Amino acid sequence: MPAQNVAELKDSLDRILDLAILIEKDISGVRLRSPEILKQEQLKEQVELVIKSIEDDMKKVENGINPLKKYFSLRSNALSSMDNLIASLKDVIESKTLKSDEIKESVRLFSKAAQEEFVLTIIQLEKLWNTDIMDIMDSMKKVISIMQVTHEKIIRYKRECNIQEDLESDLGNLMEYLLKGDRDGFKKAEKSLRARILPED
Repeated sequence: MPAQNVAELKDSLDRILDLAILIEKDISGVRLRSPEILKQEQLKEQVELVIKSIEDDMKKVENGINPLKKYFSLRSNALSSMDNLIASLKDVIESKTLKSDEIKESVRLFSKAAQEEFVLTIIQLEKLWNTDIMDIMDSMKKVISIMQVTHEKIIRYKRECNIQEDLESDLGNLMEYLLKGDRDGFKKAEKSLRARILPED
């Protein structure tokens, strides 16, 4: 293969590489402007920090399943304690035979115990919220936001890259033009795809 063809092939591959980097960074959560900006060392570090921050939030959400389960279990316990308190008070109020001492004993054994269980659970819920749940919630909001943005980008890329169910896409077509040696077709398709992917200034 002549040296010029090798140079042309590598130039074409470099253009495909630029587009691939743009797409990868965009889906990772980085706002795009141009391949040249992404190649700057200072911005590359910022890009990696953004991606690392997203990964950290995802890990917090993943590790947060058990504290969330505990939170809802405690919440259920609080409701159960209040149900027990209500039931014990109703029993005493509706009783036609209990004497004063018996009413007090029932309150001491059942109503007061249910109230104490409720209070203990409320305290545990607050502590769990302050130590774990707030951080998990914050990370969940960030992850949900990233998911929403990513889904919007997926829809956009499906349209912009002409992605089909048979796995064809305009990005794949660029490689087909390259493999067929159709330089003019490649240039035209690459220019069109780049204009669709890069946002206008």
